[in-house]
Amino acid sequence: MNILLIEDEQDLATTGIMQLELMGHTVKAVYDLAEAEAFMQAPEFKINLVIADHRLPDGLGIDYVLEARKQHAGVDYVIVSGCLTSDDMARLDSEHLPYYHKPLLYNKLIESFRKLKAMRAPTHVNPPVTASSPEPEATPVPESEAAPVPEANPPKKRFGFFGFGKKK
Repeated sequence: MNILLIEDEQDLATTGIMQLELMGHTVKAVYDLAEAEAFMQAPEFKINLVIADHRLPDGLGIDYVLEARKQHAGVDYVIVSGCLTSDDMARLDSEHLPYYHKPLLYNKLIESFRKLKAMRAPTHVNPPVTASSPEPEATPVPESEAAPVPEANPPKKRFGFFGFGKKK
């Protein structure tokens, strides 16, 4: 996934980049909203996810993200902040915009974000089976290729640790 990280604190940005890149993502970090918008306009790097801090030197991450969603369809957005107010959280909830509180591990953010997206994703529905649907024919398996039948009471495996559990 290509991620744009908007974080004005350089140490936090560096930590976020390292954690996300260890997970196999490509991360570009910017330190304010002007840089973020310039990067969003650049066609050479397709962004899949924007992770934005809320309080930035040139504005509020929530305001930027809500506007960016209108201009850059197909990009997902997440707010990460250590100073969200109850009004901020209510606004984010009403806009269906995920948010996370600092400090955090970015791998947890990605994991929960993926689960959230999976819950919103359309599910595949198999067509109903009707009486007129043909039954698939069973193909006999030659005995030489058949899977072995497990023993009723297989012997327990023992593992040794300082002599415990070893066979005598």
